[in-house]
Amino acid sequence: MEKEEEKWQQSLIKLETFNNNNDSNFLNFSQKLYSGNGAYAGLYINSKRLLKDFEDSISFQSEFSVPPKIVRILSGREPLSAGRRYEVTCQAASSRPSATIKWHIKSNTLSTFSSQTKDEGNITISSLQFTPKVEDNGKDLECIASVPPLPDLPITDAWKLDIANLSKEAKFNLFCCHSVSSKIIYIPQSKIILFSVPPRVTIRPGRSLNLNKIEENADVYFECEIHANPPVYKIIWYHQGKELHHNVSQGVIISNQSLVLQHVHKSASGYYSCKASNIEGDGVSSKIELTVKYKIREIIAPVCEKDQALFHGAAPNEKVDIPCYVDAHPKPESFTWTFNNSGESVNIPDTSVCVN
Repeated sequence: MEKEEEKWQQSLIKLETFNNNNDSNFLNFSQKLYSGNGAYAGLYINSKRLLKDFEDSISFQSEFSVPPKIVRILSGREPLSAGRRYEVTCQAASSRPSATIKWHIKSNTLSTFSSQTKDEGNITISSLQFTPKVEDNGKDLECIASVPPLPDLPITDAWKLDIANLSKEAKFNLFCCHSVSSKIIYIPQSKIILFSVPPRVTIRPGRSLNLNKIEENADVYFECEIHANPPVYKIIWYHQGKELHHNVSQGVIISNQSLVLQHVHKSASGYYSCKASNIEGDGVSSKIELTVKYKIREIIAPVCEKDQALFHGAAPNEKVDIPCYVDAHPKPESFTWTFNNSGESVNIPDTSVCVN
């Protein structure tokens, strides 16, 4: 604590003495000091040591300024299309007073944004209306936050822009066959406009795979067939509506447009789909069903499912439904029920058994 106080006392304090109408002596402290914990103070002074004669006539103005600790561009950092308008949002937090946000691309200042504060001024949110140009590709879009008393201490978050030009014209040498004379006609340097479209996506099983004959411990693979312009930048695979992630230890391998499931179990059964995204939008495939069967040679009998009720209470002559859940493939052909007590064993007639 003594070292911290000594550090403050060694800092330069500019004291300006002036008189008011009552000829009272006042001190105006205008030099801002910096403490080691990141806080800025408008005033720090030991009145007993420095102002012995002015203790009763000093006017203190204590204003603390703290630069933002967090600045983050919240919008998804995905490829953008040149000439299309986007809204990009940035948030600055933990400052005193409220932060001021500016937007830059390289050395160019952007002005088409609006800002608002919330949480008693602790958070500033700025929304930029932005239309990227082809020449912006590879440049950093910067969100710069600072507080007015400390403009020389800004905090910046940057997004490296990936801009696609969708208004391309491609030139090709075309050849056409005349339908009457069968002559080849040469058409030099013809222009073809390349249209941009969101992905069209189809999911297919591997070429040598028969989905009707998938047994446990087999390897299964799917292909996500995509047609898109411009190219896609993201592909997501789903099982039963939940996103799959690359995990070799669990036998899930995602590579480019392929999904590989190694040594599948019964739990791998269900519906699979894939989604591809480019700057024009998303494309989602239809669902394809995978049914994993037990290996017959490994199954001696159907397996009773876990966590079934073992005890059922009933009053005399009361009708009771007792379920029995079985997991098997193919389905069992028949069931046999037996009532056992300490004195006898009685087979339950088939008329009392219902198989769903």
